[in-house]
Amino acid sequence: MRSALVSAEIALSMALVVTAGLLARSFIALTEVDPGFRPEHVLTFSVNLPSASYRDARRQHQFYARAIEAAGTLPWVHSVGLVSALPFSAAGASRALISAQGEAPWGPADSARHRVEALYVNTDYFRAMGIPFVEGRTFAPDEMTEKSQAVVINESMARRFFGGTSRPLGRLKTGLAESPSPWLTVVGVVRDFRRTGLDSDVSPTIFRPYQESNALRSAGFVLRCGTEMDSVSEIARRTFARLDREVALSDVQSMQHRLSGSMASQRIRFMCAALLAFLAVAIVLTGLYGLVSYIVSQRTAELGVRIALGAKPSSIFGMVLRQGLTLALIGTLAGVALSVATSRLLRGLLFSVGPTDPITLVCAAFGMLAITAAACAGPAMRATRIDPIRCLRQE
Repeated sequence: MRSALVSAEIALSMALVVTAGLLARSFIALTEVDPGFRPEHVLTFSVNLPSASYRDARRQHQFYARAIEAAGTLPWVHSVGLVSALPFSAAGASRALISAQGEAPWGPADSARHRVEALYVNTDYFRAMGIPFVEGRTFAPDEMTEKSQAVVINESMARRFFGGTSRPLGRLKTGLAESPSPWLTVVGVVRDFRRTGLDSDVSPTIFRPYQESNALRSAGFVLRCGTEMDSVSEIARRTFARLDREVALSDVQSMQHRLSGSMASQRIRFMCAALLAFLAVAIVLTGLYGLVSYIVSQRTAELGVRIALGAKPSSIFGMVLRQGLTLALIGTLAGVALSVATSRLLRGLLFSVGPTDPITLVCAAFGMLAITAAACAGPAMRATRIDPIRCLRQE
């Protein structure tokens, strides 16, 4: 009964160790994901324009133009970007239905393929974010107007509508091909970058001048700075207060902090699983150590006779160790089977690693066997030091 309980403990602990290992590998893989932009030395914040003072789009655009110009004069600021929704923030991008010039007519059944994200930006947004162009250019100053017919798209959108970035840039429009919307010219293609999370797929995205937005009461600013970001944030607060005392900066943080925050849930899951696995392994070590010690105490007379008859200490050590490792091996194999059986429960929590990842299973199994061997080694060593004469006298 005691042996069965210890094997069950090892099986459950093994399942927790595998879970922690999978989450650890998933978290490591997440930290190695290239976000598609350069987050170093980038300060971000949001502004919310009061509706009473900025009812119409013209006033909103005028404020943003003055704010971009003022932010560009701040010390240590190299470039200023504006975007309708900051990366890794609660703000979501707009959605638009897009038709490419020359494609076959489509209807409502094909709307999912033609639905893309839409972001409104200024000319220097890509420079401030450190997003490289794979083809074309950013918006020219004369294209930053309310009726601009220039757009920038990302690689995912270029692949979907134009077959990649090696072909000449084409034209597209919002809505169906037969809609009265004007045709828009793609002037540039930027590299795909992660906007909602490192573990999220990149959506096809169209970028338009912020002046084309009919309502942009909330917007995000991206300031590429030197090393003095704390000083820049304080100066930026005072600068925006001089522009309009009713406009306050919110959600002020570095892009690296946003990037780290996007991994918070994965980090917490890993830490909780690791803590549970550590506690489970500690219980297993205690239980197995106690069980093997009990077995040695019950077999003291037998072991003493064996030693008196000439058994070598190494053979006594191996005999006790094998008994403990047999229980560990049974529990470890049962734990592997349990991990595989419950693997589907982890599928939604993992990134870039399968729930039955063989490397994790093998490493966890060998680790568990090594730990249990260490737990058995103490009682096995004591068994080799049994005094056979004392044992025979007691008998």
